[in-house]
Amino acid sequence: MQLQRLVINADSEMLARVARISGLECLPLNGSAPPPGSAVVVLRPPGGGSEDEVLNAVRSAAALGVPVVVIAGGRDPVEQALLREAALCGVPGECVLLVDAGKVVDATGAVVADALRGKGIGVVAVVRAAERALRENLVPEPALWEEGAPAGEEVLWEEGGRPGEVAAGVSAPEAPTGQPVRTDAPAQRSPVGAFFDLAGAVVAVFGVKSGVGATTVAACLTGVLADHGGFHLEVAGQPTGYVYYGGSPLQAASTGRYACFDGSRLTGDARRVGVLVADVSLTELADVAYGRAGCTVFVADGSPVSFKRVQSLLRGGWRCDVLVVNRVVPGAGYPPEVYAGEFGFSRVVGVPGGLDEEAAVNQAQHAGTLPLGRPHEGAGGEALRRPGGEGEGGEAGPQPAPPGLRRVRLRRRVLPGDGGRPGDGGLALRQGGLRLLPG
Repeated sequence: MQLQRLVINADSEMLARVARISGLECLPLNGSAPPPGSAVVVLRPPGGGSEDEVLNAVRSAAALGVPVVVIAGGRDPVEQALLREAALCGVPGECVLLVDAGKVVDATGAVVADALRGKGIGVVAVVRAAERALRENLVPEPALWEEGAPAGEEVLWEEGGRPGEVAAGVSAPEAPTGQPVRTDAPAQRSPVGAFFDLAGAVVAVFGVKSGVGATTVAACLTGVLADHGGFHLEVAGQPTGYVYYGGSPLQAASTGRYACFDGSRLTGDARRVGVLVADVSLTELADVAYGRAGCTVFVADGSPVSFKRVQSLLRGGWRCDVLVVNRVVPGAGYPPEVYAGEFGFSRVVGVPGGLDEEAAVNQAQHAGTLPLGRPHEGAGGEALRRPGGEGEGGEAGPQPAPPGLRRVRLRRRVLPGDGGRPGDGGLALRQGGLRLLPG
């Protein structure tokens, strides 16, 4: 499909200039779905102003289902925020442009073109990127960029610009209207804030893409942390983790080990817990979980898409304490070893994949119980007691893993802090801390 128009978070004067140089129709980004043949360009404001507005623009653009080119700019805090937001919204790293050492590069580190005047990103480079993104359907799958862009075109962003002192002929972009406003403290304005406040430690679990099994990993982690007060908080547009605790979100919440928030409705009550396992896929709360976590876990698989996403997140400044590679099969090119060798991870956990493992997970889901660790009370219809326990007060003890899954051992150490307060202390996993034992 041929590129026919650009949808840009810019004012009418900027749109007219870009249209004149590119020869394309240019429309403002207003949240409505553009016609076929469109690509969205998200500009950052000059001088790093209005960060909230440009992050909202990234979220709005990513929801439209068309190629998105994000101009992140130079190496500064705004660029880091844009890289992180783009990765969370599924924008491929190859579609995020920035200036580094006189070159226009993408978020994977590949050189796209020489920077204009040594520090600018121009119209022609962005148009070429948008054309390829549309042609190869980079929505949001990663791909390689074409290099090279002739000099002489107008600059869309220039390093060191200030509001009112931008490059000649360039106007500051105008933020889209009608979008939710990003706050500096979304946890305090959200029902999930109390969960973080009451937790002795926080482990944040992020899937680098959909379908990698991050929620299942979070449920397993909650099970093996039962002796430390593990609690599973799922923050997702359509929560699914409740199946490991009950037949419905309400039944799952009644176990006292699970709660979920879909962006508007909270199921379950905040309570004081030892370790909060925050399983977060809503982008507006991901930064909160990341900032409060003593341990950050990425969940990936062995696909090239996952590899690129991990690369983009790391380049965007994200910290990864433990990488879980799901559904792996031993052999040549063993994915955990590839990740460890390429990115220098010291804590990589490979979770076996196969028919037996999938059957075990499906069995746990249908039974409303955890795949690993200590099942919650009420799993299988009755409280599970520790062997030798007495009466109804018998404490639940470690149970065998479902068929096909091996037991997992968790070691922990508390990070320095003032008594393990979330954000200052928390949970970290030693190298080899999550270790698959012989079945």
